[in-house]
Amino acid sequence: MSMTRRGQLVRDDSNYPAGYNYAFLPTTTTTANVALQPGILHTIILNGPYSAGTITVYDGTTSSKTTIANMTPNTWPDTFLFDIGFTQGLSVVLSSASVGNVTVSYVSADK
Repeated sequence: MSMTRRGQLVRDDSNYPAGYNYAFLPTTTTTANVALQPGILHTIILNGPYSAGTITVYDGTTSSKTTIANMTPNTWPDTFLFDIGFTQGLSVVLSSASVGNVTVSYVSADK
């Protein structure tokens, strides 16, 4: 994927306005492979209701993952800003349903 500037910012691969993709992870989700290609993690939004647990973010979707962040939020709603690259894909692990539901915004070569 490449991005060019033609008046309005658009992505060359599909010619629609550039912006962030998102993945909504409900409380029933424990592990999600959000993106399978390199990209940029923008935010993780804790929608609630949070009561306990951790959110772990990985660069990679296989067993050889690199940890990007391991967070124990203390309030909700809350937004965690990253704007950092990942090279092997993006996966998010919620330690339990007590984490609440989470939204991940990102840009990736596969979407």
